[in-house]
Amino acid sequence: MLYFTLASKAYSRNLQYRGAHMVHNLASAMFGFIYASIWIGLGRDNPLGTYGTPGMISYICFTQSLLWITSFISNGLGIPQAVRTR
Repeated sequence: MLYFTLASKAYSRNLQYRGAHMVHNLASAMFGFIYASIWIGLGRDNPLGTYGTPGMISYICFTQSLLWITSFISNGLGIPQAVRTR
């Protein structure tokens, strides 16, 4: 019974960090969508230099993907572990 209690407490403690992490990822995706929509709107009437609208959208998708990968895989820069150990 002790191990079940410890496991449930650890799970509930870590659930908050996972929830915050998922909210961060959702906000990043929405920001990327808004950013891409702005550049699509600007590129409809004006040329965007040598890259053009497809180049800007590719750049936005690439940077948002890198942000997602680095923040999702690295467990938020180790902040949850630092909080638990101090």
